[in-house]
Amino acid sequence: MIVDTTAEQLTTVEGRTLITEKIKSELNNYLVEEDFNPDIHFVYIINYNII
Repeated sequence: MIVDTTAEQLTTVEGRTLITEKIKSELNNYLVEEDFNPDIHFVYIINYNII
């Protein structure tokens, strides 16, 4: 899993910003490890479910 999240993070603007930055960073790190261009600049959360 790239990022562990909590309901509190998903329900606040600051939390979602932190999550999207962590996802972007981890994906770019993975691309570097696999010798690809780390070219992800934006991540959007378009849907989420809190159970």
